[in-house]
Amino acid sequence: MGTDSALFPGDFPLDVMLHPSAVRGEEGLAAMQALVRVYMEQHGMAIHFNVFDAETLIDAQERHERHQSLQVRMAGWNACFTELRRKEQDTYIRRARNMAR
Repeated sequence: MGTDSALFPGDFPLDVMLHPSAVRGEEGLAAMQALVRVYMEQHGMAIHFNVFDAETLIDAQERHERHQSLQVRMAGWNACFTELRRKEQDTYIRRARNMAR
């Protein structure tokens, strides 16, 4: 049995990581719309998306000057990827690699 998020409004931000191919084109847009719709129907209050692939993050790690505006979601907050510690960057890269499998 899960916790009913309607009992705790505003305390359940959902961070979702998606590979760019998952939201590409009309089918991707429809899938993302369905995800948001179901989340809201289940009393969700805040949903945040990270849409990137491992290659983009690796390039940002190596060539940070090219990716100064790249932001990632962390527990409901935005963070500039290039300003994160290497260990945190590596965690995002690892997650992005796992998404592609």
